[in-house]
Amino acid sequence: MLRFWHWYKLGSGDQGTVEIKSQGGNWQTLSSTYSGSSGGVWTRARIDLSAYAGQVVQLAFHIKANADGNNGPGWFIDEVLVQAEVVSHIADTSIDEGQLLTLQLGLKSAHLAVNLDGAPQGAMYDPAFGLFVWQPTELQGPGVYPISLHITDPVSSLSYGLTNFAITVNEVNLPPVLEPIPAQVIAAGKLTTFTAAASDLDWPPNKLTFSLDVGAPLGATIDPNTGVFTWTPTAEQAATSRSISVRVTDNGSPPLSANSRFTAGPASPLVLSRSADGGLRLVLQYGSPGATYVIQATSELALPPSVTAWADIKPVQPAQFPFTIENLETVVLPARFYRFVEQPVR
Repeated sequence: MLRFWHWYKLGSGDQGTVEIKSQGGNWQTLSSTYSGSSGGVWTRARIDLSAYAGQVVQLAFHIKANADGNNGPGWFIDEVLVQAEVVSHIADTSIDEGQLLTLQLGLKSAHLAVNLDGAPQGAMYDPAFGLFVWQPTELQGPGVYPISLHITDPVSSLSYGLTNFAITVNEVNLPPVLEPIPAQVIAAGKLTTFTAAASDLDWPPNKLTFSLDVGAPLGATIDPNTGVFTWTPTAEQAATSRSISVRVTDNGSPPLSANSRFTAGPASPLVLSRSADGGLRLVLQYGSPGATYVIQATSELALPPSVTAWADIKPVQPAQFPFTIENLETVVLPARFYRFVEQPVR
């Protein structure tokens, strides 16, 4: 690399150029043409000599003046320096969001000044190790970041190289997040509804679409845009518990999804209470209409349940549910547990 400071003010039609000649070759113009003036200030010029690497060359500062008598003060040159570029050329590169990028630039010195023009937030260069390091965040992609890296010696003001490169940050789609859905208590003919809550971690956020996975009960729906789940179970559906899976899918590339599974089932099948006159009331919430059930009681539960001694109280045959039995005071026990046992069909 050829570097020099110069100041010039040339007459009309006068011009200056930098020329180069390799062994056995001819003089070749190396620079642009300097004419007019440098604006009254000293400026620093930089000319790439990489095409002549490894060769012995001659350099010349050539000024050409015409004979019209309109002369300027001239072309003044100072601090001419031929120096190898020690900052490596960096090819344009691409990286995914969240991925760590490390570039080795070659020059290692803890005493150099580093200027990163256009460097995104979080990028850094460590001259002690000659490393450029950056890990783009979600908010920094997708995007293209042109960067100029200029390294100088703050004592001598010598430049150790300038390199320009661009980093392209690729968008990486992250899966959406679906909040857990609590268990739902269902009843025949009663609307069960809730709103599934989901979020997208990408920026800008992707569009989210809600759906029900295979196995959802007949009649259950979810709004694809709002996540509102609705279901009015039939008597048959309300008699048993089931697992339902809600899914949310984004429109990223590739599309990603998340699901949340919840249980929907009836309340406890047995409800025990006291009537207004103080009698014992037992309600069977659901079951099989027309089937025969035997009401049983015990004073103590045991583990395993198979060793518990249950006493039959009375058989019943509900025609519909819920089925209520009033004044169930037929067994004198200090403490009682009740159950309905459905009898097999004969």
